[in-house]
Amino acid sequence: MDELPTANQKKLYETLLHVIGEAEYLVQKEGRSYAIPYTKDEWKKYVKAEQIECRRKHEKDVPTFDEYMETGVYTCAARLAMTQILIGMEEADQNAFHWILNSNNKFLKALQICSRLYNDIVTNEDEEKRGFKTASMSYMKQYNVSRKEAIEAFRAKIGDAWKDINEGCMRPTMGVPMQVVRATLNYQRLLDLAYRDNDGYTKPNISFQQLITKVLIQPIPLD
Repeated sequence: MDELPTANQKKLYETLLHVIGEAEYLVQKEGRSYAIPYTKDEWKKYVKAEQIECRRKHEKDVPTFDEYMETGVYTCAARLAMTQILIGMEEADQNAFHWILNSNNKFLKALQICSRLYNDIVTNEDEEKRGFKTASMSYMKQYNVSRKEAIEAFRAKIGDAWKDINEGCMRPTMGVPMQVVRATLNYQRLLDLAYRDNDGYTKPNISFQQLITKVLIQPIPLD
């Protein structure tokens, strides 16, 4: 921890260790200590991918879309999010973790595509102003298209990803509990809600905050 350069990074790392340690204590009591190493590994992959994107910020060359997605599937945090979600699910045995992290898993691929591209559609211009390379920028370079055409291509990819998830839900053949499949579907729904019209994650006050308030705070009429 002492090697971290800033106080904020040290505090973040300390908090992360505390949260994971607390989760580890709880799952050990349930006999599910196998759940924690998966999350630790995904955190390492996420941080390494973020470091690559930070280095790209200071490089002149724009990566191709294929190169960008090699790290983008990790920086979108879909893998990381799902391993953390499964920690809290008693139904998630070791096979469930193997399933969600299998590189050939259509569900995982769909989550990664949607998480990365949903985000880029609504944030690409702001991110580029901050000096970051984006999926849109990389797609425009690789395929020599306009920004509008890149966004249209992303929406088509997201549509195909939804088809894969719907097919998996209608024809479950994965050998994992349906609760795990449903959790994956719900994460996908959350992405759609957060990024459908704007960056609801970074700017929740635009619309996301109101939706959460309506669901969790304001009473829902039953008549």
